[in-house]
Amino acid sequence: VIGELSDDGAFDGHKNPAYQKALAALFVKYADRAVAALKKNGDPAPGTDPDLFIHFDDLAGEIAALSQKFLGEKIREQGQDAIRSVGVELSFDLQNTRVKDYLADVSRRIGREQTDRWRTEIRGALLEGIENGESTQQIAKRIGTLTGKAPADAERVARTETAFAHTAATELGWIQSGVVTAKRFVLAPDACPWCQAVAAAFPAEKDHPLGEPFFKKGHVLRAKFEGKDGPVEREMVLDYSPHDGDPSVPPVHPHCRCDVRAVIVEPES
Repeated sequence: VIGELSDDGAFDGHKNPAYQKALAALFVKYADRAVAALKKNGDPAPGTDPDLFIHFDDLAGEIAALSQKFLGEKIREQGQDAIRSVGVELSFDLQNTRVKDYLADVSRRIGREQTDRWRTEIRGALLEGIENGESTQQIAKRIGTLTGKAPADAERVARTETAFAHTAATELGWIQSGVVTAKRFVLAPDACPWCQAVAAAFPAEKDHPLGEPFFKKGHVLRAKFEGKDGPVEREMVLDYSPHDGDPSVPPVHPHCRCDVRAVIVEPES
């Protein structure tokens, strides 16, 4: 007998305000370092290398540490909820090798990616200002525009990574429970065409093995959107993963509200 549990629409609102605030503070801190280095050296001469003002060596490690802390808390919480949802009285083991490896891998990846992204943005502002012959004050203003959007950037990162952690923790909890045999993709209400395309490939009644991704990295997802002159087919390459492996779906995209559901085998009466 196949039974389905977990029907709480869990992907609605993966806010992680503490993580978001800490990430934003780091983005601003390192941008301020670039401004301080710029002001220390005075107005840059044409051709000055913008990398002279960027000292981001420790940023990746700081972001990784934050991610390990805040995502670890979410994984512990959701992993425990996942075990309870299938009727098992067992404590979620955050020290489990599979869990520890996942969290460490994800945290390093976030640190690396967000450092590269922020360095690129700060460097771009510096380079454009230098090429335009701007003063230190003018270039600092450019960087200030970037720091002004740091909270929004941090929110996007925190929500997306927390959603990935939710999916992973759910599956890790189900694996630890010992009673879940498979998972199913659950389409959110008012889902976008991308998510509808996933649901078409994995309908609600179709079981998928635990521990296996719905898609392999590099899979091309195709969906139809309403265009000005009628339906338009678009493609999205699923190459983003919370770790160095296949993509974790859901979320299918940032702010995705789709979910997964457990399938358990109930004892024969």
